[in-house]
Amino acid sequence: MEGRTASRSKAGGYNAYDQAASLTLARQYGAYNVGGTIKYIESSIAGVKGTGYAVDMGLKRGLKGIPLSVGVAVQNLGPGIKYLSQRDPLPLSVSAGIMFMPVQGFMLNFDARRYVYDKYTAYSLGTEYALFGGPETMSGLNLRGGVNGGAAAAGAAGAFSAGAGIKLMNADLDYAMSPEGKLGSTQRITLKKKF
Repeated sequence: MEGRTASRSKAGGYNAYDQAASLTLARQYGAYNVGGTIKYIESSIAGVKGTGYAVDMGLKRGLKGIPLSVGVAVQNLGPGIKYLSQRDPLPLSVSAGIMFMPVQGFMLNFDARRYVYDKYTAYSLGTEYALFGGPETMSGLNLRGGVNGGAAAAGAAGAFSAGAGIKLMNADLDYAMSPEGKLGSTQRITLKKKF
């Protein structure tokens, strides 16, 4: 990135990065699935490092007699990231979604996410197709794709996202790529193990 001084003249370049490490626990209680995540977050801008933590919580329920699930979640509950003496809030969001599986191995998803501090709502429409395997198997391969909308404030409205997931020996390795407007794209790799 190009750096600027207080008088807005060029000052060379600088680097920036964000990374997070998280621990997630989830459990099924009858028709309900509940889960939570604790995240440690680290961010660096021009060599100034900030750290923080956050909590995510979610609840999902399958409906009887139809291949439909509904869910709600709250993400990024926490004090924010502290840079030197300044604390910046995380993008607190509240979301609700629905998942429909018209045929085994093919899912359609819709969700709405309200960004509390930024005061806008984003919408996502996505699909997942299991080439083989499935949620209750020990191995499988899934392809995913989706479109984002309503996020004009984030500059990524209408952006296409894609990903894939491999399940082997009851562990999941997922990859996802999504555009983030002027900031470029986000690439995410997740490793999950079920105990």
